[in-house]
Amino acid sequence: MFMDTQNNDRQDRYYMFILKYFNELKQSFVTTEDILNHEFYYALQFFTHEQDHIDTSVIDNYDHMEEVIEDIQDQDYLLTLITLQWRSLYLLGHTMDRSKDWFLLAFERLVFLNRKNIFYFRGVPQKVTLISYHKNVFLIDRDIKQIVTLHSNGYVKAVNYILDENGNEKISKETEEFLNVSVMSDLLEDLAKTFHDYDDELTTDDGQWNLSIENHLGIEYEYYGPFVKTTHHELKELSEVLRELLDDDSLYIFDGEPLRDRMERIQIDYHRHTELHLPRFENSQKTVDLHFQEHIMIDRETETLEWTYQISPQCHICHSYHIQDGISYLLDQCSAFDFHDKEELLDDVIDSHESKDYVITINYKYQQQTQITGSFDSQDLPKDYVYFAKLIQEFIEFYGFGEMLNPYVYSQLRHTKGDHIYCKVVFEQSAKTYYYLTDDESICVGDYVIVPVGKDNHEEVVQVVDIEYYQEDTPFPLEKTKKIIAKYQDVELVS
Repeated sequence: MFMDTQNNDRQDRYYMFILKYFNELKQSFVTTEDILNHEFYYALQFFTHEQDHIDTSVIDNYDHMEEVIEDIQDQDYLLTLITLQWRSLYLLGHTMDRSKDWFLLAFERLVFLNRKNIFYFRGVPQKVTLISYHKNVFLIDRDIKQIVTLHSNGYVKAVNYILDENGNEKISKETEEFLNVSVMSDLLEDLAKTFHDYDDELTTDDGQWNLSIENHLGIEYEYYGPFVKTTHHELKELSEVLRELLDDDSLYIFDGEPLRDRMERIQIDYHRHTELHLPRFENSQKTVDLHFQEHIMIDRETETLEWTYQISPQCHICHSYHIQDGISYLLDQCSAFDFHDKEELLDDVIDSHESKDYVITINYKYQQQTQITGSFDSQDLPKDYVYFAKLIQEFIEFYGFGEMLNPYVYSQLRHTKGDHIYCKVVFEQSAKTYYYLTDDESICVGDYVIVPVGKDNHEEVVQVVDIEYYQEDTPFPLEKTKKIIAKYQDVELVS
């Protein structure tokens, strides 16, 4: 094939050449003479390796040109035909009738033959047009569509549309401004890099975006996709950067975030009341009421999680976590839970001397505050509470309890020069420990590391459960002990 022997730069120029003239030939108001001039011919020669023994009747067969061109698999052969067709029209003065149709089919075939790579962005980005719109027509007070246009000279225009009472689009807001040219250049480059090898995705019911990137040759590359979730990091970050640069939090961009009524604060109050019956005293029934109260609050504004519980009026325990951006991320995850969906209650519940009640209070960015109440048991709690509880537990456990009370810290001996560092590790779903050597003094108990395993030394991830230091009398022969390859998180960061 023609492209197999070309370098990347030549490939890019070839793809842009095909798209440029394919797009121009599709325009109904432009004539063949205007498009396929001498500039076209010179560009064509750069990519054409003319072949001998060409059946010239192919270029004159307008009646069956579609079937003939669709059978061509060799790009060099097709480029040679295009060259001969151009010469017959411009140098030999043959008729122009239907020639535009022939050239359009020929370039359409070239596009098809290069379909795997040709639509990836190439060149220097000059203009970007992003159309973002949601599909919920019932959100009459929200933008139905937004168009953001970015130019390489720094010019930015954003137009927002809503539906009027007749269901027609009308402009609700229009803004124009100029960004720093260097900032705009970096932004356009980031967009171009992101979409250099982007594959279109199916749209969803939430909303979608259409993107057009025009390069320095005037070639437009078009992409589309659904509003992305938090897992699509590149498009998520671009959305946040654009909203920040344009100082407009209402823009949908690629993630449609303003359409998601995010959770700003969640508070869960738990109360257990136990009535204890005591032995008879002076012919009267004595009871004691015990009250246990617990409270979890997660707040986006203060980036704080508070977990408190009161065992008695004289015993109050409080844990407070202030984690910048971490709490916001936690609330974003909580927003996916449905706190209103419960199991059907049983009618024949046995009454006891103990009650456990809860109140869940949720504040959203747009909706009014909502409350869910009930008995704190598996049937009256929200179905998603089990996932919420696990998420909060893992969040708290991740940050641990510091080092001052950790025996692995205060029991640690300072090792001396020449010590061999032996790490005791465990494999997943196994309680048995194994020794591995390391020179990395930053490895701590609890870290995950990559180690060689078996005769073939395949790599596995294990957890360090203890660290020991030896000058001699090592627990396992030094020459037979394998070494840790690296910390697991370090490898993730590099990759």
